[in-house]
Amino acid sequence: TSDTVPLSPLPAGPLPSPKELINGNIKTITEYREEEDGRKVKIIRTFRIETRKASKAVARRKNWKKFGNSEFDAPGPNVATTTVSDDVFMTFITSKEDLNCQEEEDPMNKLKGQKIVSCRICKGDHWTTRCPYKDTLGPMQKELAEQLGLSTGEKEKLPGGTAPL
Repeated sequence: TSDTVPLSPLPAGPLPSPKELINGNIKTITEYREEEDGRKVKIIRTFRIETRKASKAVARRKNWKKFGNSEFDAPGPNVATTTVSDDVFMTFITSKEDLNCQEEEDPMNKLKGQKIVSCRICKGDHWTTRCPYKDTLGPMQKELAEQLGLSTGEKEKLPGGTAPL
């Protein structure tokens, strides 16, 4: 708040310097000024000091050195060089329906249901070299093939047709 109070006649000479008084969270600034018509006026401004918490990123930015026209300004924004603009609202060109249509046309989605890689040991959907059962199932398949009198190569070809001699 600001109050302007006309002063009783002050002695001629320089006006008193501004005074700043802080009492708790109330800051009072007292200034003296001479009006155009020759009256001397006392201006009392009262401010309430508020402490606001900011994020760490904002606190770091506040400590940056000012540059350009604001290089020698005091901390905080300067109304001569800083403007606060209106909120900007974004308008999206594509809608959610368009995005859903694009997902259906994606060729990778068609392949998701199919098995691309097949393990020769356990028939799982991973590479044979990365089979978690290769140490246990691999030797068992070899033993079974030897018991039946087939080599591993002949075992794979037998169900599909006759093996070459």
